[in-house]
Amino acid sequence: KRPIYVAATHQHVGKTTTCLALISGLKKRFPHSIGYIKPVGQQHVPVHSDNLNRSIRVDKDVTLIREHFNLQHIDYQYMSPVLIPSGYTKDYIDGKICRDEQLNKILEAYRVIREDNEVVMCE
Repeated sequence: KRPIYVAATHQHVGKTTTCLALISGLKKRFPHSIGYIKPVGQQHVPVHSDNLNRSIRVDKDVTLIREHFNLQHIDYQYMSPVLIPSGYTKDYIDGKICRDEQLNKILEAYRVIREDNEVVMCE
């Protein structure tokens, strides 16, 4: 299994654009075996999770990648396991958010995606 991590020191510097280019190239070599995860997202949109059979919120970049590359074999819930909504910092400081629970959600989502894909792009 091959994880590829795309990271930066600032927001809005082209991580998603880089992922689009990398996945486009990788799809030629691994046409049915590319996974994608954005473990922590900030700007989120509602989508339908087939696994959960309900509407959930995911990072907007996840919808772009999933739809553009037709990654229907990965449920939205695994592609965007943790969101940082408005008020997150206050809730974290107040102890309303458990770091370990969020870390476990990320690790479980990565495990699920890795199981069925030769390459996993982590943004």
